Amino acid sequence: MAGVIGFGYPFEAPGVGPEPERVAHLARLRVPTLIVQGERDRYGGRALAGRLDLSPSIEFLWVDADHELRLAPAGWLAVLAQVRAFAARHGLALRTAQEAAG
Repeated sequence: MAGVIGFGYPFEAPGVGPEPERVAHLARLRVPTLIVQGERDRYGGRALAGRLDLSPSIEFLWVDADHELRLAPAGWLAVLAQVRAFAARHGLALRTAQEAAG
């Protein structure tokens, strides 16, 4: 695996508190990783993510949204531009699900 792009990572369930099993592997990631995360995500926004032990290979793209990442079309176009820039910076090829399935 050359890299990871994730959308709305569930760092901890709302009202449950720390769940180490959800995040322990994130400290060991060695490939470029981008997590598109809502600032108001009830599963973990910016404040929670800042307290976690995460790999330095993880980058965040913070968006004005909750866990469902409800964005206007213009917001998604901005996210797409940032995802493409991330992929280009790390020499990653983006493929559609159909291309990946072969």
